[in-house]
Amino acid sequence: MFGDLYQQFKSDFDPDVEGVVDLPGDVADPDLVVYQRDLYLGFEPDSIDFGDEVRRLAEEHGVDLTAPATESSAEAWRQFGQETAEVAADSDDSLLSGMDLTAVSGIHLVYPDSSKTEQRVPAETPLTREPDARLELPSVDPGSLDRFQAFLAFHLRCQIRDLFIGMGVEPPEAFRVRGPGRYLSTMRYRLVDMYDEYYHLDDPALDGWVEA
Repeated sequence: MFGDLYQQFKSDFDPDVEGVVDLPGDVADPDLVVYQRDLYLGFEPDSIDFGDEVRRLAEEHGVDLTAPATESSAEAWRQFGQETAEVAADSDDSLLSGMDLTAVSGIHLVYPDSSKTEQRVPAETPLTREPDARLELPSVDPGSLDRFQAFLAFHLRCQIRDLFIGMGVEPPEAFRVRGPGRYLSTMRYRLVDMYDEYYHLDDPALDGWVEA
């Protein structure tokens, strides 16, 4: 699901690799282009020990495990989630084991044009609902495919860090990491003096924080 994203990043550093998407002609600086990809998670009961019980509870509450919750089904999902969590508490398995990446969007582009106005070029999205997560990274040398995949996981850790900082609290130790996270958070760190440069791998103010 990330081969084309890897190819796009690779093309920015290797002239022999063809890019997946073409940059618009009004891009002011290719280094400031941010690539985005929406991630959609699903739930697969077969991946957990108590999958049969999850299916029974879903049927009992009228919950469709293949569809997202809506305003009309929110209460059914709440009750289903509460009872499923109680079942999970008595199991050695975890609900997270049943989570799976089921769909991804195309590659969206965000960039400043020649007048320094932010522009967005949306790509095709497979689902109508909001994504569960979004990769949003400037162009970086991806290295090997394995390294790139590890970096994407690290990027999501940085996004969790940004959520804690946005709430005004220090992240747990596992998320005290330096590197690019959420796009809007990075803009905030750059523009507001009260923030350290959490997105910057060489920020000396973040002594003891882990870098990518």
